[in-house]
Amino acid sequence: MTRTTCVLAMIWMLAGISAEAKDRLSDLPGPVAAYAEQFSKDCQARGLGEAVVNENYRAGNPGPADVNGDGAPDYVIYKCMFGCSEKPFAFSGVGTPCPFGKLLLSQAGQYAEVFLPGLISRIEAGPPVWISLQRPSSLRTAGNFCRDPFPDSDPVFVYELKEKRFQVVGSCPSDGACELASAAGL
Repeated sequence: MTRTTCVLAMIWMLAGISAEAKDRLSDLPGPVAAYAEQFSKDCQARGLGEAVVNENYRAGNPGPADVNGDGAPDYVIYKCMFGCSEKPFAFSGVGTPCPFGKLLLSQAGQYAEVFLPGLISRIEAGPPVWISLQRPSSLRTAGNFCRDPFPDSDPVFVYELKEKRFQVVGSCPSDGACELASAAGL
């Protein structure tokens, strides 16, 4: 009897977690919820339920909410912020959490997905839109065709949004003081 009660309590608790996580997805801003919904097919194909938000989710940008100055909010998101109702961290990387993301950039009532090549530490509104981010050494491949001149450092790079993608324009000094305009050579 006790075992049956414990099993029923566990099932009830897990059902509550799944339902709560699903409700949280519907509470997200429209463009973020639409981005997250694309993972529902992956979750269902793996038999892991529906797409949910996990504890990696962070609302807000590391900078202004309106990045391109058009009056609509823009969103910085990472795939690892979402998972499946049966496995909340289904999309987390094995080595480094959240190594790549997207900037959901507003454009005339629509949102374009712009690839983010790392974890953003800062974003400055534009035009031009600038970001600084770090590409952890754990993402570098040993023995690839490009030799890493600083294998023991994790430099901070400055990127500028050009032609619907971020292009590297400079790097920050190793002392941590980084002015995006000066690092970009402007």
